[in-house]
Amino acid sequence: MIKEIKEMISRITIFNFLIGITFFIIIYLTFNISYSFCFLIGLILANINLFINAKTTNMIIIKNKNSILSILGFFVRIIIVCALGLLLSKDNTKNIIPFLLGYSSNFISIIFYGTNLGKNKV
Repeated sequence: MIKEIKEMISRITIFNFLIGITFFIIIYLTFNISYSFCFLIGLILANINLFINAKTTNMIIIKNKNSILSILGFFVRIIIVCALGLLLSKDNTKNIIPFLLGYSSNFISIIFYGTNLGKNKV
C-alpha cells in the first residue's frame, strides 16, 4: 500500500481510539455499558471499513485490478453493517442510536486528520 495511505489509516485509527475511549466513558457514565459497547462496535466497524476501502482502492489504482470486485465488496460491507445494526437492535431498539453514532464518529477522525495534515507537512 502507498506510504501516505498507510500513514492516513494509522492516524485515523489513533483518532478513532481516542474518540472511542472518550465517548465510551461519557456514555457509560451517562447511560449504561450496553450503549457504550454499541458505540464502540460502530466505531470499530467504521475503522475496519475504512481500512478495507483503502486496500481495495489501492488495489484498483496501483495494480489495475477489476473494479467489479470493489463494487461487490462495497455492497457486502453495507450488508454486514446493516446486519450488525439489526442484531444490536434486536433486544433493544435504542442500541441502534449509539451504534450509528459510533459509526459516524469515524468522520470526526477523518476531519481531524484533514485539519492536521497541513500543519504536519510544513
